[in-house]
Amino acid sequence: SDDFDFITVSRAELGKGLERVISISKKRLDLSFLIISEGSDVDKLKKELLHSPNVRFLTNQSRTNIATYLRTAKFFIFPTKLNESLGLAGLEAMAAGLPVLGNASCGIGTYLEHEKNGFHVDKDSETDLLQAIDYASKLGYENYAQMSTAARITASKFQYSKVCQALHSNLQQLQ
Repeated sequence: SDDFDFITVSRAELGKGLERVISISKKRLDLSFLIISEGSDVDKLKKELLHSPNVRFLTNQSRTNIATYLRTAKFFIFPTKLNESLGLAGLEAMAAGLPVLGNASCGIGTYLEHEKNGFHVDKDSETDLLQAIDYASKLGYENYAQMSTAARITASKFQYSKVCQALHSNLQQLQ
């Protein structure tokens, strides 16, 4: 299968930021992008991507397929402009070892550490996202490997068993 520089998995709806990823992909033809999406704006996005040789657009993928595709990419773009509660897609990407480029002013900010396991980007700035993509694409192997490892470690902190243990411990302290 293909390898991609950047992947994003998101619903195709207003505020999710996919239009920024598409716009940037047209400016950076030297990079490859995979967008996995479903939702009300899928047909509109498909039309925008008709002549984009560096972008692959997939819809209706199973969670198993998404996990497989995450392993084919180097970085995960979390382009939302919305105040997401946690940003599970970002954690899933980190579990696959992908550093995340995302809006740290929402829930993802609780685990996204700038230049450690990914890059903070301004949720309203396409320029900021483009600069982060430029920087990430030039990252050397050693720095990338450190970020990838840090991403996996971050995701491991959110494993069900660890979250349950922490909750149990906190509840016991309240008694």
